[in-house]
This record gives sequence, C-alpha cells and structure tokens, in this order.
Amino acid sequence: MVLSLPDAVKFWAEEKGCKFAYDSYYVSNLEDGSLTENMGKFPYLGDTAFTQFVVFPEEVPDSHIHITQHFDKQFKLRADTKSRTLKGKYLRIIFAYPEEHQIEYIQQYITHSVNLLKLKEGHGSALECAKQIYWDLISGSHSIKGNNVIPRVHGNGRDENKFYEHSKKSGIKSLEDFSLKLDASALLNEAMESPNKHHCFLFLWMALECQIGQGEERSNFCKNDLHSDIINKEMLRLHKIRSNYAHGLGNIEKDQFNIDILIELLRLSTLKDVIQRKKLVKIVEGLINERN
Repeated sequence: MVLSLPDAVKFWAEEKGCKFAYDSYYVSNLEDGSLTENMGKFPYLGDTAFTQFVVFPEEVPDSHIHITQHFDKQFKLRADTKSRTLKGKYLRIIFAYPEEHQIEYIQQYITHSVNLLKLKEGHGSALECAKQIYWDLISGSHSIKGNNVIPRVHGNGRDENKFYEHSKKSGIKSLEDFSLKLDASALLNEAMESPNKHHCFLFLWMALECQIGQGEERSNFCKNDLHSDIINKEMLRLHKIRSNYAHGLGNIEKDQFNIDILIELLRLSTLKDVIQRKKLVKIVEGLINERN
C-alpha cells in the first residue's frame, strides 16, 4: 500500500509557505460525520491542519512484529505476537509547518487536540497513534514511524464505563467546551499509554492536580466550584490511595473504578460551561453512590 498526501494538502501547504508535514493515523471508532457535525474546529491546530477518516482494507502486514499487551474489561492481561497491519479505520491528522525544528510543538498540539477528543467521545475515538509519517514537501521524500505501544485502555470507547453516554447526557457538544492545560494533557497521555495501571492512576492524579491544584485548592474546587460534598469525600479517598502508593505504604487497589472516576473528575475540571458541569456532577455523584 502506497501512502501519499492529498493534493489539496500539498496545494495549501505550498500557499502558506510550509516545507514539511506531519501525518498521523489514530485508530478510531468515530463515524465519518463526527468531525464536522458536533465537534467544532480542532483547537490548537490552526489553519495548516487537515483531518479526515480513512479506511485501509488491505491485509498487507508491515515488517515488524508487535507484542500486544492490554487488559480487557476484566483486567486480564493478554499478549499476542503478530504482524501488524494498517487494516481498519483511522482518524488522519496532517499538520503542515514551515520549519523542521517546529515538529516537537506540533506533536504536542496534536496530542492535546486528540486528548480533547477523547474527553468528549471516549477512548476509542483516537485509541492509539498507529503510524506517523514525516513528509518533506520540497523533495517529496518521507520517513515512516510505527508505534509498538498498544494502550491498556481499549474497546470501542462507547461501552463498559459509559464515558460517551455521560458526555452526551451532560450536553457536551464541542471540543471547545473543554479547557485542558498543556501540562495536564501530557500527563493524561502518559496515563492512557501506560501498560501499568498503578502508573496510569498516578499520572491521572497528577493531571487532575495540574488542573485544579493541591490540598486546599482541591477542596475548594469540590466545594465551591462543583458544590459537591460527595465528590469531595471521593477525592479524599483517592488521595489516600495515591499517598499510600507514592510513599510506599501500600499498593493501589486493582480496581478499574478508581481509574474511571479519576478520568471523570479530570473531565469535570476541564469543562467551561457551568450547566454542563452541573449535569456531569450529578452523573459522577450517582456513580460514587452506586459504588458505595
């Protein structure tokens, strides 16, 4: 299978003085109209970015053998050795840029936008970056990089922990409904790509603290911003788990609920709209009460 840039991308990239392009393929469960119908423009990507859905029907494997390690919803570890193919459906994001040294920032902004997508649509919307292509628009040459990391959190993103349904019930309509700090986004990305659930928990906690602060700031967020004693008590419970593990006093419980609820709390910390936040607070309180 020959990968190439769309002619339209080459045309506007040249018009804007871009010499390079970063081309990424994310495994995705989204429908074709999802990008334009209700998400709004991808924040941070600007007018030199191009997004599309692509489907690869070919069964031609690449030249590498990948070890696939992930957990199903019962948290059973499975390892498969297989040849990796690009068969399947992908969200393709292309970002054109003028100077080669800008690639680090471009990757950061793409990861950030993808994380916003996950906060709205669920993990399956951009489950993993399976392939990255670096294009030299002047010479036409390119280099390809595959990804050996298969995220622990998987599935179609709209089942199991009902993350997508909670988003819909809260009235979240666009990626622009969120305000996620770049540092928090980087920590969220580390959490979602970690094969170790203890590390996942800690990175999620750090991402949450990056958003809302520590100690008294965390308490003020629960009581004054969310107006929820239930969430405040839950935050204290999670903080105890975090402290026990961080200070060597005990292992983090092998419980998916702790990770799921941390993701919901992180999402609460990113919502700009008071009404959306209030609806999601009720949902999260219901999850906590059901658990208790």
